[in-house]
Amino acid sequence: MLTIVKNENSNTISIPADEMEKLGINDGDEVEISKENDEIVLRSTKEAERKRKFEKAKNEVFKRWNKVFIELAKGVDDKTIQSNSGGKFVLSKSNKGLYKFILREADGKITYESPAYNSRQEARKAIESLKNFLLEVELETI
Repeated sequence: MLTIVKNENSNTISIPADEMEKLGINDGDEVEISKENDEIVLRSTKEAERKRKFEKAKNEVFKRWNKVFIELAKGVDDKTIQSNSGGKFVLSKSNKGLYKFILREADGKITYESPAYNSRQEARKAIESLKNFLLEVELETI
């Protein structure tokens, strides 16, 4: 348990030494405090910056592939779905009978390749899992 102690113009939270060791923080380290989903979160400034960069990159991906994600959320019936950026989501069957899906840029560059699946049904299940994940992800506008 942590205790908050009032000082003149601020408050201090005392963290036991063993907890600081578990968290990998030391005396004098800079940390950031935030509230996320009714929880208080304490992060090193390095980790907080990494999280900000990750969130920015995630939002850029969602913005770029928004049309693909919307189509995935509806369900995939067509073999190819065009994205806002001119890229394509392609579901294909190899000559060995395995299925995979890829995200391909307009210039032909592959930005994502799924693992191989034994059946179209397994590949569609993977797409449904991705769809469910995408429906649960919160999109932040920066």
